[in-house]
Amino acid sequence: MNTRSLARMLPVALLGLALVTFTVWGVAGCQTGGGTGGNANANTEENENENIADNENENANTAGNENTNTPAPDGVALYESNCQACHGADGGDVVGFSAAEITQAIGSVALMRDISLTQEEIAAIAELLAQ
Repeated sequence: MNTRSLARMLPVALLGLALVTFTVWGVAGCQTGGGTGGNANANTEENENENIADNENENANTAGNENTNTPAPDGVALYESNCQACHGADGGDVVGFSAAEITQAIGSVALMRDISLTQEEIAAIAELLAQ
């Protein structure tokens, strides 16, 4: 390759480098505007901040509202799947147990330690056993 060929290729190479630099900078570099990518990033951040604020408002509006969309735990289904094998279909020796007594038994009876129930689920079983 001779010097003339290099001299012709140099401006093309520099132009290509400038385009690559501009493209990368415009898409990912500028957060304050000034390029298409900068505006897109700024708009995306604004939209994300608005979505976070909307979610916080929804959470604040539903806080304290006792009527949630979560259904109450099914005491019968929970008793059948967690208790019936040992205590029988009729409740046998645990009829009338309170939620506190059930919680204590789960924590202290060796065969029950693997049972994992929420306090709401334990309350549903206790309500069933109180009938």
